[in-house]
Amino acid sequence: MNASAHNAVWCLVVASVAVLVYLPSVDSGFAWDDVRDVQDNEAVHGTEGLLSNLVKPYRTDVPAIRSPYRPITSIGFAISWQIGGGSPRVFHAVNVILHALATVLVFVLLLRFGFERIAAVLGAGLFAVHPVHTEAVANVVGRADVLMTIFVLVGVLAYLNRGFPTSVRALAVWSAFALALLTKENGIALPALVVAVEVFGRGTLVDERSLRERLRAQAGIYIGLVVVVAGYLVLRYWVIGTLAQLDTAAYVMALTPGERLSTAVANIGEVLRLLLFPAVLAADYGPAVIMPAGTGDARFWLGLLLGIGPVALAFLTRRRFPWLGLGTAWAVLSFLVVSNLLFPVGIWLAERTLYLPSVGVSIVVAGGLTALARLGDRKRTRVAWSLILVAIAAGSWKSWTRNPVWFDSESVVRNLLDEHPESYRAQWWLAGQLIDASRLEEGLRWYRSAVQLNPNQALVVLDFARALILAGDFEDAERRLRPIPPGLHPSRSVYLAQSLIEQGLPDEARDVVEEGLRLFPGDTRLQDQARQLGAEGWE
Repeated sequence: MNASAHNAVWCLVVASVAVLVYLPSVDSGFAWDDVRDVQDNEAVHGTEGLLSNLVKPYRTDVPAIRSPYRPITSIGFAISWQIGGGSPRVFHAVNVILHALATVLVFVLLLRFGFERIAAVLGAGLFAVHPVHTEAVANVVGRADVLMTIFVLVGVLAYLNRGFPTSVRALAVWSAFALALLTKENGIALPALVVAVEVFGRGTLVDERSLRERLRAQAGIYIGLVVVVAGYLVLRYWVIGTLAQLDTAAYVMALTPGERLSTAVANIGEVLRLLLFPAVLAADYGPAVIMPAGTGDARFWLGLLLGIGPVALAFLTRRRFPWLGLGTAWAVLSFLVVSNLLFPVGIWLAERTLYLPSVGVSIVVAGGLTALARLGDRKRTRVAWSLILVAIAAGSWKSWTRNPVWFDSESVVRNLLDEHPESYRAQWWLAGQLIDASRLEEGLRWYRSAVQLNPNQALVVLDFARALILAGDFEDAERRLRPIPPGLHPSRSVYLAQSLIEQGLPDEARDVVEEGLRLFPGDTRLQDQARQLGAEGWE
């Protein structure tokens, strides 16, 4: 059997491992953000044609300016919806297949870097079963990260394929980059990754020219990547009206720039833990699972050390151990765009955003195993192989047992409540359950705790205000609703008007309802209140 046939067999092996580990997720339903972004999102139900998603925001329940722009992801969801008639099984099956494809591409990439075949198999196997991928694969909306990673890997492989004419390579890289950006914003890391390949790739690539010569030879491709970014930004601005990320987590927006940066640095330790030892996972890393950290906190200095140390080591050893620098650079550069270090993003940390950075772990593992094997020390090499096999087995078990967490929204929050009761999301959910069970006093206590942890999260405050109205505390409900911008959510106007009505202030309530109807003319709750109050605009 020749080398190509051997590689094809191993592609099937690593793909099968990826499928088997996440096969239980196929029986899951829609969970967490799936409900908002897929199940209840008319934009992906295929009613206006697939290509219409190119000119639509990703989310339709918020103003366009507050939505991401991910048309390829939306089109993929729409195709899945049409194939399965909205069945979540189809969505989950596609996610598993895409994960298997990403695993194969990681294997091919490791081979392309010149690593030994068995080292590439073990590196790709580790990627296939990495527990931090469970959210990306088992949760439908994680498809954006999986598909974006596939396009990035295709782009890097096309860049490395020097056997094709430059024009063909350039077109392939540019196309993959455009698709990655249109799938999820994290795809912006691709240009940095191909430069990192040149910086740290000497010794693993065939091209042994100096770095300056290699960069100059690829200048045309780099210029094209800049053009692609420019075109993407123009299209993004045309569709959603902004270049920046405005759908930022309330707990991130509440921080000063200095606090945001120090917290982002402090979180580096948690990122490394998730990439290297993901024994404990969480569906949410907001307050109080992770809290803000200042420059006087030990977490900040630990994060700074863990951030600078590996990067410095990789740079200093780039000639002797180029695979270490390459893997480290891959992880750092692909995570940087979602780290809150460059600009505020929608979260502090989410496991699905580590899908692309985790490729760097596979590069380090495969490179290290290859270097050890080429030293000729068979005993140490076998010990290293054994350790990685143990890690793969442990990762497989962790991922397999983690799949049921993402069965539906209730299973996600119950798990979060069991493992991280300090999470404001867990407390928010528990409060709602207690209120629905007419246990008002207990529910209000948990709402107060959730709001205290994340006072700028408007949806929590809205639910809290509703509970206060049910409990008859109309003045407190009004006090908490007033600071919320009227255009943020129709419930703000509904609950505020109700609290004013109950306080005997119909004129003020009428003004609130009329303002709400101007912003949300289709809201039936506001229309009912308008009829009750004789407000204008309800006809």
